[in-house]
Amino acid sequence: TVTPDELVALGAAVHSGILGGDRQEVVLLDVTPHSLGVRVAGDRMSVVLPANTSIPTRSKKSFATTEDHQTYVTIEVYQGDDESIRGNRRLGKFTLSDLRPAPRGQSRVEVAFTMDADGILEVSATELGTGRAATVTIEPSGGLSAAEISRLGHKVARSA
Repeated sequence: TVTPDELVALGAAVHSGILGGDRQEVVLLDVTPHSLGVRVAGDRMSVVLPANTSIPTRSKKSFATTEDHQTYVTIEVYQGDDESIRGNRRLGKFTLSDLRPAPRGQSRVEVAFTMDADGILEVSATELGTGRAATVTIEPSGGLSAAEISRLGHKVARSA
């Protein structure tokens, strides 16, 4: 029920009080604004780093292969709070290849998200049996994509 403008104003007032010496007991923390996760079977997002986690932080989650004799996995990184990837924003994609061929479910891949104080996200994937690894770094970008702006414009026009 609180508007974003009110939250910004309240935050600015608290920060002003801290800088002015009037408030000392308040601790401001940087947090992840949305959940971060990876695409899994069924076009769903499996959350690795939940929303409102204090940063800097590191979180890991283990996944299994879904096909027999699978030799690679593609890791697609998403940001958002929807269970479906369609409702979230894709941040990046990379491939971990040369996996040990095995029956589905036998090869395990650990995906780790590390976010530093500047909001830079490093995502790594490691096959637990062999130690093979791949990494991608995702830097924060501001603003909305053209598709998001269009979708919001249509939403506002419909509600008017």
